[in-house]
Parts: sequence; C-alpha cells; structure tokens
Amino acid sequence: MSKPDVASAADFAARLRPPGPAVENGEAWQAFVDAIADAGRVVTAAHVPCSPVDRAEGYRYLTRLVNAALTMFVEFADPDYPEFGRLMDTSVKWGLDNIDCLYSKVSLRGHHDYLIRGSGGTAHYLGLTATAGKFGDKIPEGKVAPGGVVASMNSLELELEDDGSFEITVSAERPDNARNWLKLTPEVSGLGVRQFFYDWANELPWHLTIERLGADGPPPPLTPEDFGRRLRNAISFINPGCDLWDSLARAYRAQPTNEVIMIEKGRSVTDPLQDYGFGWFRIEPDEALLVEFTPPPCHYWSFQLYNWWGESFDYTYRQSSLNGQQASIDSDGVFRGVISMADPGVANWIDTAGHTEGMLTPRFLLADSVPGQGYRVVKLGELDAALPADTARVTPAERAQVLRARRDGVWRRFRD
Repeated sequence: MSKPDVASAADFAARLRPPGPAVENGEAWQAFVDAIADAGRVVTAAHVPCSPVDRAEGYRYLTRLVNAALTMFVEFADPDYPEFGRLMDTSVKWGLDNIDCLYSKVSLRGHHDYLIRGSGGTAHYLGLTATAGKFGDKIPEGKVAPGGVVASMNSLELELEDDGSFEITVSAERPDNARNWLKLTPEVSGLGVRQFFYDWANELPWHLTIERLGADGPPPPLTPEDFGRRLRNAISFINPGCDLWDSLARAYRAQPTNEVIMIEKGRSVTDPLQDYGFGWFRIEPDEALLVEFTPPPCHYWSFQLYNWWGESFDYTYRQSSLNGQQASIDSDGVFRGVISMADPGVANWIDTAGHTEGMLTPRFLLADSVPGQGYRVVKLGELDAALPADTARVTPAERAQVLRARRDGVWRRFRD
C-alpha cells in the first residue's frame, strides 16, 4: 500500500471553488468523497493503536465525524433561517464529548439579530457560547481560535419568567427591552448549546427555538452556490479536521501514563467557566487505576474515559463515567474512583468497556479551586486493602439496578 499524501488533506475544500459550477459538474461531490477516503489514513497511521477493536472503532469514528459534519454544516447551516441541530449524542461521538451533556448548535451571522426561546427544561446547567469558525480551520494571526468562544452566558445568569421559560436576544447591540442578551461580533459564525444533566433520572432538557428577527417568508430554494459553501465547510471539518483530533490524542498519550494535567480556566473552547484535565491511562486486565481527589465547591464535576478517537465509552449500558450527583464520597470527603475492566464490586467503579488504555478527563464547572488528584495502579486482588473500610460497595443485583437507571436516564434525555 502506498503512503497517502498527507499534505494534500487541506486541498479538498479548495477544489470546490467556484462552488456553483463545482456542484453542477460533480466536482464538489468528488472532492467530498475523496476527503472522506483520505481521512482513513488517521486510522492506519503507524502511531495509532492497531488492535482489531481499535481499527473498528476508528472507522466507526470517521462515520460519526461525517455525520456531525453533515448535521452542522449542510443540514443545519442556514444562518438566515437557523434551527438547532444535535451535533453529539450516543451515536455521534467525537471531540471528547461530555457524557452528561446534550449538545446542539446553530449557524449565525454576526450582523443579524436573533431571538432564542426556551421552555420546559430542568437541566442542571445550560451554557450558550457564540463561536468563531470551526475545528479544522487555520487560525488567522491575532484572531479567535477556530471553534473558540467569543461570548457566552448560562442558565445561572438568565432572568426567567414565572413559568421558568426565557427569551434571549442575540445581537451586536442590546435592545432596551431585552431581559437576557448575548452579544454578537462580526467573526461569530455559530452558537453552541450544552445542557448538563446531574440527576439523570429527573432532569429534563430545555426545548429551544431560534429565529432571525426580520426574516420574511420561507427560506429560498437551495442554490448550487449555497450547497457548495456548505459542503466545503463539511469537508474541512472532516479533513483536515481529523488531523486536529489525531494530534490531541498523540499529545495526551505522550504524557506520563496514569496522570492528569489540568489546563487553565479560560483556555477551553467550549466554556470559559470550566476547568478540564487530560491524561492517558494504561492498565492490565488484572489491574485497576485508583483516582482520588476531594471535590471542591463547584456547580458540577465529573470524571470519564475516552478511546483513542476522543469518543466517550458506551454510557447507556455501562458506568463509564461518574458525576458529582452519581458518585459516592467516602467519610473523609474524598472521591475514590476505581478504573478497571472487571467490576470490582465498588460503587465508584468506572468501566473501561474492555479497553486497557485511553484518555482520562475530570471536569469542574464554576469551581472555587481545582483539587489535587492522586492516581495509582493496584492489582485487583489488592484493591480492598487500598481502599478505606467504609468505601461503598455494591452487589451484582444493585449494580444491575444502577445500570438500568442509567440506561433509562440516557433514553429520557435523548429519545423522549
């Protein structure tokens, strides 16, 4: 097999110019197909884990990346007649998706005015971020990073009506009568929404709508020029966008194993109020990685795992994450999570879903401080001695009940 020309990955979108004729003569479609085919190189690269499971997950990941690209940049990509599209869920995972979140995104123009309405929600936290560009774009000197936050607001800042509903004006200038306002700037191209769920059994998603103020009549028919622009954006999100996520996985795997490095608050491209940590775990089937920290005063915290492709492990049927509502805290105030392939009968088990390595990510939202964390590998047979005597345990029947509740909570969030 000949080595792919990696340097050509950034050229697919350029082949769509001018977009109209390129669509009409089939060049745009061929560029899209070629970009997807070339993206397969990230699955077979020499530095990538190459077990049969890793390969299968890698090609599935590419289908999910394509799905996300089409959702965001083709189907829900009209800033003049915007609609919220779901960009991550249980079947579309990429970019280190947060298991506790419901994600949606809408296209905007920085010079338009919009009105968002929300109702019926009880999610623990609702975050809205106006963003510039997309992952995979090059960063112009002195500009906001692609996908980076330009402006943000959250549900803790919202003024609500008596029934819990709200309206948010999204515009460059604040109208006199706007109770809630999110500022737009010329570089803004989208709005990301994340709804955090702490109590999966009882919290409900917000129903959100958006309209451009002053829009008249239905959207005009799709033109080759418009579709060409949309397809060009989808292409660059897929390829060379896939290189961005590959470089992040390489960087995390190069860190010291079974440790986490926290990044500074404000550097996040999703929420400037959230602290993230990233690390790489590696254990044998007869081992467990014990993580310990004292949760700080904060609005939300969680701990979860990812595969090489930045996809969350199955969280519908497995306990592959824990948040501050779900976790059991020991009598000394410490959270002790046990990361392993086999169920050790500990309440705070975090299931690796058959993986012996992958990413670690703690999150702390609106935290007073970021806690120090300890990580150590122990043999499963020595786990009881490594844990306090009062550490919460579960029976197989109790575990099954927890997993059923977890499954029902996921279905409630995404399918009800």
